[in-house]
Amino acid sequence: AVSEPAEATGDDIREVTGSRVNLRGGPGTDYNAVGSLTRGTEVRVISEEDGWVKLQVQETGRIGYMADFLLTASN
Repeated sequence: AVSEPAEATGDDIREVTGSRVNLRGGPGTDYNAVGSLTRGTEVRVISEEDGWVKLQVQETGRIGYMADFLLTASN
């Protein structure tokens, strides 16, 4: 059997591309920031909707929303 690469587990892992990006409580700038992430932070994408990504921060497990253009593209 051919072994699958590690990223083929079904998780969509991306990195933050902005230098300092707000993590928001919902999909839009009208939602309060619940934290901020710095460039290179790894996040796991849960879902995408209307240009917003619901994600979980790999390091802390925190869940929030971020505009999709602030993340690297999906694999």
